Amino acid sequence: MNSYTLCPISDKRINENVARGNAFLTVVALIVYLFTSNIFVPAFLLIDFLLRGFELYQYSPFAIFSRKANQLFSIKPKLINDGPKVFAARIGTFFSFSILDIIRV
Repeated sequence: MNSYTLCPISDKRINENVARGNAFLTVVALIVYLFTSNIFVPAFLLIDFLLRGFELYQYSPFAIFSRKANQLFSIKPKLINDGPKVFAARIGTFFSFSILDIIRV
């Protein structure tokens, strides 16, 4: 992948259904955070986004859960470009870190 581009285009492919599962779990986590203001939610999101942003999907809790859910429901994989998802995870890392920094102050 070209790491010098702003929104990278990659030759790697990921399962779109897993990516959608990750997005759903992220939204659920953010809703939980809005109602509870629990500091561990943005910290967890920061770790998860860092793992996905550095393409370590095999260690991302959301990606693991989404893959298992896809296997459980026998959903066929639909491969898409990895680049925009990595870019989005890096943006998520920035925002999660920003939330934690705001809370700390």
